[in-house]
Amino acid sequence: MQASIIAVMNQKGGTGKTTTTINLGVALAEAGKKVLLLDIDPQGSLTWHLGVVEPPQDLADVFFGDADWQSTFVEKEKLTLVPSTIELANTELSLATHPDRTRVLQKLLTVLRSDFDFILLDCAPSLSLLTINALTVADQILIPLRPEILALKGLDLMSRTVQNVRKTYNPNLKVLGIVLVMVDLRMSITKEIYEYLIEQTPYKVFDAHIELDEKTIEAPSFGTSTLSYAPDSLSSRAYRRLAKEILELF
Repeated sequence: MQASIIAVMNQKGGTGKTTTTINLGVALAEAGKKVLLLDIDPQGSLTWHLGVVEPPQDLADVFFGDADWQSTFVEKEKLTLVPSTIELANTELSLATHPDRTRVLQKLLTVLRSDFDFILLDCAPSLSLLTINALTVADQILIPLRPEILALKGLDLMSRTVQNVRKTYNPNLKVLGIVLVMVDLRMSITKEIYEYLIEQTPYKVFDAHIELDEKTIEAPSFGTSTLSYAPDSLSSRAYRRLAKEILELF
């Protein structure tokens, strides 16, 4: 069986992509799935969130051919992580002159697809060559979205990006769906945006939504997922519901 590769992406920053990648990954692992996380953002937020400091080998080493995948693997919370550091920014420069610069990650990941059930790609909030590589290899995109007006503008940009990637690099790319994050149910705008998304977007909007939860904010300070830090918190329960919804689609 081949792994399903999901790019977690939104071109607007501050949408909870990294938090969603980690906690969805843990929830899928709790459900018995073998999950690989790739940190494809030179800022390394995913790596830092999981408490990995100065990894001896990282994603940049794989891109440059200085390491194989197994030497980069870090086992955390039933997950396998491929960390990144600021060195990944140099990979971006190197890719610019590569003859097949949009498909490097696709070729590298071929050897791993039979080893995992899900591969989650935590993408930077920009349409860089690294992000294009992620979208070229991905089967699906998961879009975390804050329920605010400016986020809807970002969603329009994401829709255009998906269309362009389909035309140019990956005709099979699909949008898995939208998950609302940082939800404050006390605000009327939340309901209004949810109803707008249901009525106006062609994408699935998951029933599970991630509420504002101080435990989610605290968890990175301890180098752990929210599900491990506070298993019974609102957001932990929501991420488990999201994982269940996603598994029902496969």
